[in-house]
Amino acid sequence: MVSASIPAAGLDEASLESEDWVPRSDKYTEWNVHETSWKLPIGARPGQVASQIARTINSAFPDPSLSHAPCPDLEIYRTPSGSLALELRIYADQRLASLVNLEPTLSLWPPVIQDQPPPLLAILVRHADVSPQKAQSLFTIDHPISIALSPYSPFSLRLSRDAISADAEVLVEAGPDIPLADSINDVPNASGVLLTCPPKSFQQEDIRALEKAGMYLVDACPDGLGTNWTRRLQEAGVEYVRGIAFSSQLESIPLLHHQSLDHGAAVLVVDLEDAFINEMGAELEAAARHGYRPAFVAEVSNRLNARNTATR
Repeated sequence: MVSASIPAAGLDEASLESEDWVPRSDKYTEWNVHETSWKLPIGARPGQVASQIARTINSAFPDPSLSHAPCPDLEIYRTPSGSLALELRIYADQRLASLVNLEPTLSLWPPVIQDQPPPLLAILVRHADVSPQKAQSLFTIDHPISIALSPYSPFSLRLSRDAISADAEVLVEAGPDIPLADSINDVPNASGVLLTCPPKSFQQEDIRALEKAGMYLVDACPDGLGTNWTRRLQEAGVEYVRGIAFSSQLESIPLLHHQSLDHGAAVLVVDLEDAFINEMGAELEAAARHGYRPAFVAEVSNRLNARNTATR
């Protein structure tokens, strides 16, 4: 009954990618969970569709305590699945009845909502000290620029000073073999730390170093730090940002735009030697024309963590 209400809830233009009935059981009974995965049409946002599904189901099945007819006791939960997808879990009488995955179709420039603050997007250039001359050329871009410098690099000190003189932002690119506290001390003027190494190299003393320095953390590890470490960072008052690791212009740029729109802000982490660097100025110009606001990573961190604090 619950699953039959879902297609009427804003999914009539979506594409059903997969469907299955998965057997479940507890000590009282056995039942099947209806699992579906939907590809949403361009412009449809998973959060809005999920809200519409919830409203439709709740109107079809009123509160059992207020109804004379037998109705299931429903509970609906949503969980992020990947960068932008949502998983909707629908429980009937305390048992999982339906699991719905909502996957957006990414357009290059999703329209900005006019009555809300413009979404922020930042591009963080890592390995900026590998080619100082190329890094210097970034400072001529007429938009906020953020670079990550490696500790103990022969060019980091000079590039850090030049970046600050050019009103750019500096981060420390943490290395796997150097204690984070030492890395922070070796790169002057840094406001945050970029982490790209495997999460197993991250330790509790690294959180203390970030807390002491008053720095935020950009996590660009392939699988992320995980909920355990993000919770510890939150408890220590350290701002945390999950960065988008650049893979290709075709995939990463639309993802940056959509994530910025959905979450209010987003960060793309790209290597200085990647060919996209030559398109960086044009990307930021286009973002400004489409209603997005190019920003420093610190601004993105402030907005995302302010939102997280407000929703806790």
